[in-house]
Amino acid sequence: MTVAKPSLYNGRTIVLATLLAILAFTQEGVAQEGILDEPVTIRLNNARISAILKQITRKTGYYFTYDADLINTDSVISLNTQNLNLREILDTILQNDIFRYTPIGNHIVIYRDPDITSDMIREEGRKPVYQISGLVSDKESGEPLPYATLGIYKKGKGTVSNAAGRFSFKVTYEDLTDSLRISHIGFRNMIIPVRALIGTNYLIELERDYIPIPEIIIRTRDPVDLIRNIIENIPENYGTSPAMLTAFYRESVTRKSKLQEYSEAVINIFKSSYSNPGQRDQVKLFKSRKMLNIDTRDTLLVKLRAGLDASLTLDGAKNPFDFIREESLQDYDFRITDIVSLDDEAAYVVEFSQKEHITEEALYEGYIYINTTNYGMYSAEFRINPDYIHKLDNRFVPHTSRGYVVKARSVKYRTDYRYINGRYYLNHVRGDLEFAARKKRTLFSTQYNIFFELATTNIDTTSVSRFNRNELISTTSVFSETIRGYDPEFWGTDNFIAPEEDIREAINRINARLSRFELE
Repeated sequence: MTVAKPSLYNGRTIVLATLLAILAFTQEGVAQEGILDEPVTIRLNNARISAILKQITRKTGYYFTYDADLINTDSVISLNTQNLNLREILDTILQNDIFRYTPIGNHIVIYRDPDITSDMIREEGRKPVYQISGLVSDKESGEPLPYATLGIYKKGKGTVSNAAGRFSFKVTYEDLTDSLRISHIGFRNMIIPVRALIGTNYLIELERDYIPIPEIIIRTRDPVDLIRNIIENIPENYGTSPAMLTAFYRESVTRKSKLQEYSEAVINIFKSSYSNPGQRDQVKLFKSRKMLNIDTRDTLLVKLRAGLDASLTLDGAKNPFDFIREESLQDYDFRITDIVSLDDEAAYVVEFSQKEHITEEALYEGYIYINTTNYGMYSAEFRINPDYIHKLDNRFVPHTSRGYVVKARSVKYRTDYRYINGRYYLNHVRGDLEFAARKKRTLFSTQYNIFFELATTNIDTTSVSRFNRNELISTTSVFSETIRGYDPEFWGTDNFIAPEEDIREAINRINARLSRFELE
């Protein structure tokens, strides 16, 4: 049983599921060192290091970022200084000479300088890497920031934080002289020396960046003209030459909060020129694995079909979304709601929704973020109109399993691009779908949640060529059915998106079960 696959550019909607009835620091990155030479007076007796650092923050306005495993902030000391420079005070507090200090914005990062002997992840035939991990959050509210972009400054290596704001990133020894750039829509970028983050688990707090906007600017700009400008500038903004992307892809199916199936892979993508929309992208599989967690009592298993193809289709600059296609603009209402900062530039926030008089089909609603200067589309967050989503049931599941009624409850998508050296690259794609399946002649239904996600981890524009036919994988099949086995040491030196907690817990449970089986 298969699923019809209308696309964003032909028939309005992406369809993704099938039901089967079966069982050196850059100059910009380094803040001025002057604060470390500023005189500070501190007088505290029998105080915890954490209390001393807080008092320094009150006196200087600088916050401290450090790995709690390296510094015991509960240690108690007495300190009596008169106009001693901050660097010497920190040396005194920490009572050793292994730490370095680097001001970043209004933070001072305390870290231990790594060297070639530091712990590294090694994989035969590939460069060893260092591990960087942590959490990206809103400094004002403390809330985690999902899908923040993290990348080596002005280079193609990067990843994104997961839905809970957590990230994991691997860098080589050569990257130690570079900087990590962290960005999120509506927040100021933070640039941190890579060497300050090695082997640690940092909390990275981003500050909101408020842009004062005269109301007249919003009232006088025509949002439809902005949408047309996106299309007109696609070749210049997204590239007239192909690129080779290394990407991380994953998909999962959850039944009543229980993870049923999880698959992930490292893939290579030949990204064809944006000036030639008729040329298809190609995908080559590098690594893959899956995890099954099926109960024999389960009588209905949801499988994701064409998740890889949907991820490529969600490149809305390559395959224009319905809501930015000229022939569909009359079906939507558009309005500019804000201007926000992104990657040290400004972006219009354009909200869109289906017109009220259109009641016979389900269209999209959401937000587009458009660069105010070059009209590049930074991001699009959208969903199928929940008031009419029931009209798409037969598109998502045209041939339901015998004896079952299946309805789509929620369908959400997100596409983000990364702007590097004057060109936009596909950075992150995610789809979240919710279905309800009910046996006929019964009252209660079972909820199924599906998500698929793709993140670009490396970009190459120098040695790019199409793959041989025998290297290609099908992007329209059920991806999980092409994978064999499960390797707990799978990732090695590759970058990926940190899993959400429920996935992590499910994988840990299965690993424990496999270990017990091997011992027996």
